[in-house]
Amino acid sequence: MKRQIVLFAGLLFMAASQAVAVVKTELFLETGGGLTATIDVSDLGIVSCTGTCGALIFPAFLAPHTTLLVQGTIGQFTIDATGVGGLNAHSPTLQDFNQIETSSAGPGTLFAEFTDTDYCMTGGGMCFGSEFVLSASTVDDTAIDNSTTTFAAFADPTDAVPAGDLIDVFSNLTGLSAADSGMVPNGIGSSGSLSTAVSMSFTGTGDLQANFQISTVTPVAEPGSIMLLGTLVGLAALKLRRKTQTV
Repeated sequence: MKRQIVLFAGLLFMAASQAVAVVKTELFLETGGGLTATIDVSDLGIVSCTGTCGALIFPAFLAPHTTLLVQGTIGQFTIDATGVGGLNAHSPTLQDFNQIETSSAGPGTLFAEFTDTDYCMTGGGMCFGSEFVLSASTVDDTAIDNSTTTFAAFADPTDAVPAGDLIDVFSNLTGLSAADSGMVPNGIGSSGSLSTAVSMSFTGTGDLQANFQISTVTPVAEPGSIMLLGTLVGLAALKLRRKTQTV
């Protein structure tokens, strides 16, 4: 009886946890054949997958906003993708979706999108600055060097998953190796979610590696920093006034 009570309590806890869980980090995959897989990391650190997940490998538990590594196969594609969220990115970098090493068994397209949330709400102080800096690169096999890769970055002040406001697009990078970068004014605000999306179109059997990064410049000071600055200025003025009165 006691064992049954403990088991029932555990099931209730799991049900309650799932009910309040909120997605904080996500990797979404979609093939040209219509297969999809969505790997979510909740605020409780629980990692789940919906869709075509049987041949994908990912951690069962992971702290949100850290590094999500997903490997395995989906449809005709074999992938090894690393998404680095806000807590593990090194300022001024905000997000890295890198080492997206993909092999295809033939012509086809794989779409991959990594999202992280709560920027400027978590540790590290990596807030959105006045501009976003984007950098993208690809390396293709010689047999498929006419394949193309398109990159797109998104931000969202409401912490939507995925982020919905387009920052910029780098279209149809092709060749044995290709790269593009740009600096875009921030019209979103000082915090929210970020998504990095990569669409890889294979012309045949081969391997492709893609890397995408979002950074920021001139970080916006957080309210606490502004208050501290105001306090320091006030103390300096008071000290100067006392010194003047003494003289």
